Amino acid sequence: MTRRLIRPLTRLLGLAPLALLAAGCSSLEPFDWTALPSRSVTTLDGRVLEASDGELRVRHAPDDLGAALGVGLEETGDGVLVTNRLRADAELVPGDRIRAVAAVAGAAVESPVEGVADLEQWLVASGWLELDLRVDRDGSEEVVRVLLRNEAQPVPAVTSTRARRWGIDLVDLRTLPEGAWPGRIDADDMEELVTSTGTNLRAYLVSRIAVDSPAAYRGLRPLDVVLEVSSDGLDATRLVVVGADGRDPWTLELDEPESPAGAWIPLLFEYERDESATLLSIGPRDEILGLSSTRSYDADTDGYVERRVVSSYALFDYTRTSTPTGTQTTIEVLGLPSFGRLWRERDDD
Repeated sequence: MTRRLIRPLTRLLGLAPLALLAAGCSSLEPFDWTALPSRSVTTLDGRVLEASDGELRVRHAPDDLGAALGVGLEETGDGVLVTNRLRADAELVPGDRIRAVAAVAGAAVESPVEGVADLEQWLVASGWLELDLRVDRDGSEEVVRVLLRNEAQPVPAVTSTRARRWGIDLVDLRTLPEGAWPGRIDADDMEELVTSTGTNLRAYLVSRIAVDSPAAYRGLRPLDVVLEVSSDGLDATRLVVVGADGRDPWTLELDEPESPAGAWIPLLFEYERDESATLLSIGPRDEILGLSSTRSYDADTDGYVERRVVSSYALFDYTRTSTPTGTQTTIEVLGLPSFGRLWRERDDD
């Protein structure tokens, strides 16, 4: 939340101890623009698509040995033949025939290679383990040291700002190669969904979403696909979402973000509000009354924790915390140990 900006402004403008109403002030943001954590999905062609703070990257499939070595491979019944290079900097060259393998780390024990399966067991160590491959090359035997790689490659994409007022960055799905689309979405499925929902053919991939945005709170996540609901485009606030995590299509309704607001009178009164929190304080340090309602993201559950507090510094403190798994209520009176504590599992809808 963008709190604590009001007091410096009052000092700067020489308005203290008068209250400064900051509703709609351009220096305040409606929510925290920190992005939700990165995530990944399998693409239509079996690779791994990642979204991290608005950047789209793709890695080869975890079981793709040729991509890890940067070469094409063929089983011939007599070792494994390198057919071509997939990367210009690959250590192996076309014509190499892999005969044996040994890990560089630890005690190097060489194992014969009769087929691709004899090499695939090492893929779990992609990115850090080096292997010594004994190969036949141009009539002689050589040992070639290779690193199994799985480096993320950037996906060229143009980010749309049409939904940024809701804290969302989008990429037009049509600008991505279809093979790089999330695995449960292909062109035929998209056509069917468009027909059933009455939308046009504009579809967007969520590349980034602000952690405190209303859309994130209501379930939108990176790599979900958003379809326009009307020909007016994303000026509409009803969107059809195809979840990258396998959820069935659902409708997301968004209101215009509220402008942050705040007012402050030194030692007497303070009020602040944005999309994720509302704070009201009467008296210094909430001595007379303090009210707060906050919402924060919990990465462990991929959900939100809501906390409501009513307090009087010298008399009592009431706290109610709601998580995706349940609700806890705590009451403290006159500094005595907590009582009235209640925990219950949240009922399924």
